Amino acid sequence: LDMGKVMVTPHILNQVKSQFKREGEAQCVFCQLTFLTFLGVKKHMNHGCKGFLMVGDFVTCTFCKKKFSRLISLNQHIPKAHPYESLLPIGPKAEKESKMPGNGGVKSV
Repeated sequence: LDMGKVMVTPHILNQVKSQFKREGEAQCVFCQLTFLTFLGVKKHMNHGCKGFLMVGDFVTCTFCKKKFSRLISLNQHIPKAHPYESLLPIGPKAEKESKMPGNGGVKSV
């Protein structure tokens, strides 16, 4: 399925640039893929975005569900956008620890 080249207008670029200035990251308006640089999202929209993503073409933040094209971008996003959530243990072991009294769900080292 190829939707052809998407139309990136100056209005769309201004909207994305404003989001980047506000949040330090910007999403493609066509497929919601998140980028940590304005140049990255601009290039993506001008050259690579087909308006959709296939499973496996992105990694998703477990905290906010934002999608990233590269694992390194996700790894940079998590401590910046979720500094406290990223410190909490996750998984079955975390559920067990969070039920322990007095530790607030955080394992002591």
